[in-house]
Amino acid sequence: MKRTILRFASALGVFLAVLGVLAVHQVRTVKAHHGCSERTLMGDYGWTEFGLEPETTGTPFWSQTGLVHFDGNGNFTGRDLYDVESGALDGPSTEAGTYTVDSACTITISYTWESEVYTDHGVIVGANGSEVIAEESSELSDTTGHVDMKQIAAWE
Repeated sequence: MKRTILRFASALGVFLAVLGVLAVHQVRTVKAHHGCSERTLMGDYGWTEFGLEPETTGTPFWSQTGLVHFDGNGNFTGRDLYDVESGALDGPSTEAGTYTVDSACTITISYTWESEVYTDHGVIVGANGSEVIAEESSELSDTTGHVDMKQIAAWE
């Protein structure tokens, strides 16, 4: 009987010691960062942007909404794009362009709209490329804008 009690007390002591160490000692976890690439953006996204075009006569504000598709290889296409500029609705239209993504999850998008090249610089902020925010500019004008894209369908 004494041996059974001694064994039980010993097992209980070891259990309490391990429990005490685990409670006091924080377990460290390592989260590996895999980075981003062009393949991070793959699928269909809702695209919305708005901005300012100071050289425009009338209302200098503009906005655009539509759907864009990233192919995971640095190319994108846009469809059903609608613009509101100077209070007038224009669209739907299409566009195409290229994009690059670096390992720090920053993105550069380049496309031509009405014979003018636009460049968007931004970051991928959503998990697995689900959201992108960027700022837009043009080399030939004072046009600036803010772009927000949210993934609506992943590439399968």
